[in-house]
Amino acid sequence: MLVCAVTIAAISTGAPAEAKKKPPPPVVHAPLPPPPIPGVDSGTQAAIDRFVTRRGAHSLWLAGGATSPAALMVIDRLRTSAIDGFASGPSLAAHIERSLASPAGAAEAERSLSAAYVMLVRQLTGPGLGLRYTDPAARPKVRSADEILAIAASSTDFDHLVRTSLRRSDVYEQLRAAILASTASGTPVDPRLLSNLERARVLPPSGRALVVNPATAELWMMEDGRVRDLMRVVVGTIETPTAPMASTLSYVTANPYWNVPSDLVQKIVAPRIARQGVSYLKRARYEVVDRFGPDASIIAPTDVDWKAVVDGKTQVSLRQLPGPYNSMGRMKFGFPNDLGIFLHDTPNKPQFANARRTDSNGCVRLEDAPRLARWLLGDEPRTNGTAGDQHIALPKPVPVFIAYLTAMPSASGIQWAEDVYRLDPPAPTGPTLVQAAAGPVSAD
Repeated sequence: MLVCAVTIAAISTGAPAEAKKKPPPPVVHAPLPPPPIPGVDSGTQAAIDRFVTRRGAHSLWLAGGATSPAALMVIDRLRTSAIDGFASGPSLAAHIERSLASPAGAAEAERSLSAAYVMLVRQLTGPGLGLRYTDPAARPKVRSADEILAIAASSTDFDHLVRTSLRRSDVYEQLRAAILASTASGTPVDPRLLSNLERARVLPPSGRALVVNPATAELWMMEDGRVRDLMRVVVGTIETPTAPMASTLSYVTANPYWNVPSDLVQKIVAPRIARQGVSYLKRARYEVVDRFGPDASIIAPTDVDWKAVVDGKTQVSLRQLPGPYNSMGRMKFGFPNDLGIFLHDTPNKPQFANARRTDSNGCVRLEDAPRLARWLLGDEPRTNGTAGDQHIALPKPVPVFIAYLTAMPSASGIQWAEDVYRLDPPAPTGPTLVQAAAGPVSAD
């Protein structure tokens, strides 16, 4: 009995049986981030991935499993987009084509097409290089990737939207086609063409716009990216150029005063007064005022030390009265800028017969100001008698571009204007596909 007791005690006090082991918890791996899209910055890629995730199985570019016309347009533009300033466009096109050729590449193609569309739209519609935006309203809005894609996703005619979004003005597209033709032929591309293409990118593809081209001394009236009418102008000299800029025209001024720039008062008017006396002011229909504008007060010219004006020690405000001999002619077209540049009529009409018309101090003299006013207003300007500086509001503001273009497309090829301001790169010494021709751009 003692042996049994000992045995039982040993059993009851022995080590417990080994507990059953629980299986280890499953390892959860974080999803891998999507691969980088070639040539696309991280911020844009993040917006693309958000957009694709929200749409889920609803494809924008590959609806029904087929490559849409819009997708083919994007790929086609990408292949040659280096000349548009999008250097990585050709490699992105190749990446999309490889994705489309892969059985499992549809998702990557969808991402990359969305990214490519955003990058192309931004490049084609962004601010122009070397162009001053003297009116904030004239500066193009740089849309975010989210905005561009939201507009695309809500479009009722997606193919049309993509087609119009990837085009600029006719001038730009025809210059672009000339460069592509040169490349395809194996002929070196004229570097002046590339420079002109960059300058022409700012010309809008839709709506109305005024374009002054100092190289050809012309004003173009553009609608929906096409030159609808044009006229000769006189632009600034090499020393006082009509500088490239973008602004907005909101009104026409009839019976304008000419507010004489202070440097012209010192260099031209004041020396004449010093020689001829203050009677010169009356003959030339000038007034000395305390300020420019409707609240100006007239100052007696005998109260001014004209020798001090000549010496630059004193400045005066001088304006010329409206009338047939006013330097502004019958009307002027002002727009915001800090250089005092505007478009205006002139009593000196014979100057428009000159082949070279670089003779102003920077302002733009118009061959036919009334015709421009009618185009802008849609009717004859209506004035109230002969009162000075009558402002007539436009139905809608019109953008104004001063764009220096020496290469212009025409039915006979590219026509070259003289590089009067010396802004072009050197002309090539060897043969090029596009040869010089004579004559200005043609209006419709």
